[in-house]
Amino acid sequence: MAGVNERMQKLVARMIHRWEAVQVELHGHYSIERFTALSEYSRSTGFWRALVILPLTPLPSLIVVALIDAMPLESIDKGVAHSGTSWVRATLTCFIYTHCAIEQIRLYSPSLKLQPVAALSISIPAALLTNLLAFGLSVFVCYPLPFVTVMMSFPWLGFTTFFLLRVCGAHMRANPEAVKDVVRFATVGGAQITIVLIYAVFNTIFTNLSPTYQPLFALLIPVFKVVQKNVLSRLLSGRDDTKPQVVILNVEIFNALFISTCMQNAQSIGTSITLIVVDLLVAAISLVDLYRMVNDVKKVMDKLKLGSNALIMTAERVLESYPATANRRFTSSRQRSNAWTGGSPPRVATISLKKKKVLPTMRMEAGEYEIPIPISQSTSVGDVSTLSLARLGSNDAPAELPSASPTIGLSLLTNREHYLLLKKALQVLFFTEFMILVEFTEVLVPVIYGSSWIGY
Repeated sequence: MAGVNERMQKLVARMIHRWEAVQVELHGHYSIERFTALSEYSRSTGFWRALVILPLTPLPSLIVVALIDAMPLESIDKGVAHSGTSWVRATLTCFIYTHCAIEQIRLYSPSLKLQPVAALSISIPAALLTNLLAFGLSVFVCYPLPFVTVMMSFPWLGFTTFFLLRVCGAHMRANPEAVKDVVRFATVGGAQITIVLIYAVFNTIFTNLSPTYQPLFALLIPVFKVVQKNVLSRLLSGRDDTKPQVVILNVEIFNALFISTCMQNAQSIGTSITLIVVDLLVAAISLVDLYRMVNDVKKVMDKLKLGSNALIMTAERVLESYPATANRRFTSSRQRSNAWTGGSPPRVATISLKKKKVLPTMRMEAGEYEIPIPISQSTSVGDVSTLSLARLGSNDAPAELPSASPTIGLSLLTNREHYLLLKKALQVLFFTEFMILVEFTEVLVPVIYGSSWIGY
C-alpha cells in the first residue's frame, strides 16, 4: 500500500511539473528597468486616475472601429461599380492595422530609431497598394473576392516590408541588432496570422458538430491556447518585458472572441457550462500558483514581521537602499568563494539609462542604477547602454542598510535574502500582469462582442 501511495505521489508530482513547464507566466520576470518605472508610475499616479484610465484605454480604438463600421454599404448584387464605400472602409481598416503593427515595431525595437512621421510613410502606401491590388483582382476575377483577407495577407506583408526597408534600410544595414528585432517581430506577425486562420477553422468545425460532440471539441480550446502561448513565448525569448502584452493580447483576445462565438452558436447548455468550468478552473490554478510563488519568500517576510502582501513594497526598499553596499568588489578568488554559501551567488547589474520614457505610460529619471539581480542572455533589459557584472559583498553578514520605512528593517536581512526577495518580487509582478491582462480581455471582449449584436 505504501508503494502505491509513493507511486501516486510521484505521478502527481510529475504531472504538476509538466503542467508548470508549459505555463509561460511562471517562467519570466520583470527587468529592473521596468520594475523601477512601475514604482515611479505608482508613486506619481493616483488610484482614481489609474482606475479611470483602465476602462478608457480601449475607448479610442473602439470609437475608430465604430466610425468605420458606421459607413453605409451598397448591396453586393450591384457589382463592383457600386462598391466604393466598401473599399474606403477596407483601406482605412488596413491602414489602422498596418500602422498599429509599425507602432509595435517602434516600441519593440528602439534601436530601429523609427520616427512617427516615418511610420506613416510606411503604413499609408502599404494600405493603399494592398487594397488597390484587391480591387484589381475583384474587377478582373470576381466580386466579391472570396477569402480576400487570406489572399491579401502575403502581398500586404510584402508591401509593408518593402516600405520599411525603403525608410530604414540604411540604418538597418549599419545596425544588425535592429535587423534581428524586425525579423523576430515579422515572425511574431506570422504567428498572429496563423492564429486567426486556425480559429476560423475551429469555428467552422465547431458550428458543424452535433450537440453531443461540441462539449468534447470545446476541451481542445485550452490545449490550443497553451500551445499558442508557448510558441509566442519562444519567439519572444529574452524579451520578458514584452511577453505579457504580446502573448495575452494575441492569444487571449482571439480565445475570448472564439468562446463568445461558441457560446452563441452552441446547440446545448452543456457546451457553455464546459467552457465556463474550464475557464474558472484555469483561473483557480493561476491563483494557487500566485499563492505558492509569494509563499516562497514567507520566511524572509516573517523575519521582517511583515505580511506577504508587503512583498512589492519591501522589494522597492531593497532596490532603493542596496546600492550603498553593492558597490563593494571582490579582490581575490578566496573572498569570492567565501562570499556565498549554498547555490549560485547573485550578481550586480550596473544600468545606465539614457531615456526617461521607458514605456508609453511610464517615465523614470535618466541615470545609473546598480542593483542585485541575475542577468543572463534570456533577460530583457530594454534600452540598456552598459551592463557590468560583479559579485556581492565580501561575506554573507547582514548588510547595514538605511530603511525607508520604520517598519521595514532591511538590516535584518542577509545579502542572499535581499536577492531572493527582489527576484521573487520581479517574478510575482510578471505573473500578476499576465493574470490581470487575461481577466481584462476575458471581460472586455465578450462585452464588446455582445454589444455589437444589439439591434440585430
